Amino acid sequence: MKLNEQHKEFAVKCFARFMTRTEVVKAFLKEFENDLPPPPEFEKFSEEEYQEYYNEKEQEETIKQKRIRKEYIAQELRKHEEHYAVIYGTDASTKFEQDSKKLQEGIRQALYQSELLEARRNYYLDCQGEREDHSEELKRDISNQLRRFNITHPRFPNKYRDLFNQTREQHFNKYRGENLGTSENIRKELETLHGYVKQAIFQEQDPKEAMKHINLAHQILKTLVACNAISAEQDVIDITPQNTKALKDK
Repeated sequence: MKLNEQHKEFAVKCFARFMTRTEVVKAFLKEFENDLPPPPEFEKFSEEEYQEYYNEKEQEETIKQKRIRKEYIAQELRKHEEHYAVIYGTDASTKFEQDSKKLQEGIRQALYQSELLEARRNYYLDCQGEREDHSEELKRDISNQLRRFNITHPRFPNKYRDLFNQTREQHFNKYRGENLGTSENIRKELETLHGYVKQAIFQEQDPKEAMKHINLAHQILKTLVACNAISAEQDVIDITPQNTKALKDK
């Protein structure tokens, strides 16, 4: 897939928002779904085409496969013969001999339908596999093309530098706390950061990386405790009279 200008600008903006390459690829596939090359189509076979396939399969069977087929038919015939003995009694042998050819043909047809169904199932599984391979190959191709639109890449196109910086600044402004001069807003910002780091701890699989997040969360927590302590001191109401002389005069 060849990226156009819209695709490239989208990637630059995503990377400017600190998205990982995996996240950018996922967002790209969703945003430009209609621009992606279509997966392989399923070819639907008619009954006649399947019959032709089945006939070719029979001709290509090995001696072992033919023996297995023959043994299966013989086994099924024995089951019918036992069933006839229960139903027809002394006439079972004669009746079975009369119906033997028809029974054998019925067994062959049932086996044919079973193998035909299996052939169709295998075909669609192969098609599904081709579609999954197509999807994975497409993701790899797009990922390799998008990587250079991160400003940290040595081949980052200079023409997108302003777009990257502008988008990053907008991203910072979006999450930058308002009026950090008040202790209440500072506490909210610290609590937000602490919650985000805790989430990263729970999601991290690498123990070493998790410990880094734990240390960071601890530092934020200590800062939050100190901030709350300072705020508590400022909130203490001073009930000491300010003008003792005036009180004495009264």
